[in-house]
Amino acid sequence: MRRLAAAACRRYSALSLGAVQGLPAGNVVLFVLISTLLLGVSEELKFSGILWHGASSRHGFWTSVAITPVLFGGIHALNGLITGDFAGALVQALSAMMFGVWIRALRLRQHSTFPAVLVHRMGERKE
Repeated sequence: MRRLAAAACRRYSALSLGAVQGLPAGNVVLFVLISTLLLGVSEELKFSGILWHGASSRHGFWTSVAITPVLFGGIHALNGLITGDFAGALVQALSAMMFGVWIRALRLRQHSTFPAVLVHRMGERKE
């Protein structure tokens, strides 16, 4: 329920920003739709792509397996600053961290970031 409220808050704030800027309703809806669709792509390119390659080349395989999910969870912990629900953000961060371990395994097994993007996007649909 709290995840749903946080997602609605993010989408509502984008709509409000569009209204304040005087954007037509269609443009605001299109902006929210595109940003929602690209969120999983953006996160996976950053964490499964850029960060994973940097960490694994500099620190080795197992260290990067530990680093990238912790950072992925840490980013999601920041939702507590948006919602004010720090306990819920902690649960979300731990869940994201476990999801990050699983998604890194999928990425390594498939030798591609694309399956991770698809799985990430399917996970966001439940919000």
